[in-house]
Amino acid sequence: MYKYVIIINYEVILSEIILLHRRGKRAMDSAWIAVISGLGASALTISGTLITNILKSKDDQKKDQEARDWSVTEATKVERKQKEEKEFHIYNEFLKAIGEIQYVEEDYTGLFFFNLEQYKINVRPILFRSLHYLPYLIIEKVRGLDFVSQKRELYATPDEWLDDLSQMFNELVTEIERQYKRIG
Repeated sequence: MYKYVIIINYEVILSEIILLHRRGKRAMDSAWIAVISGLGASALTISGTLITNILKSKDDQKKDQEARDWSVTEATKVERKQKEEKEFHIYNEFLKAIGEIQYVEEDYTGLFFFNLEQYKINVRPILFRSLHYLPYLIIEKVRGLDFVSQKRELYATPDEWLDDLSQMFNELVTEIERQYKRIG
């Protein structure tokens, strides 16, 4: 019987050890599960926050860029409008000046004569006062007219020189009228 009791006690002890081991393993597993799930939840929260912040930062940058672009666009529109108003003013003065005095006259031979002195007194100052506001094509024509007006000695006769000047002046008038229509 003593032997039997020892066996029973051995079985009880063995079953208790197994039970404790199982409980300990479960307790240990539960602890690890809690730690791992806590770390996983933290990692998900941190990654979610990072992703949200990155997306928000990109969105803010995009909105800031759009605001800058809009600001630049508005400033450009205002500058363009001011430049066009100045161009209009120059063109109006020019057209008024050429309407008051006849700068180009045709003679009986078909040659044109250009009134260079009146051009230098009335028209040239209007153009040169604000030349930087004018399109390059007009600047080119004005500078060409100035260049030819100083090169009389290159022509065989003064009539040819005045004819070339009158043609250049007419091209200038045509271009200014074209630009006036473009803006208006």
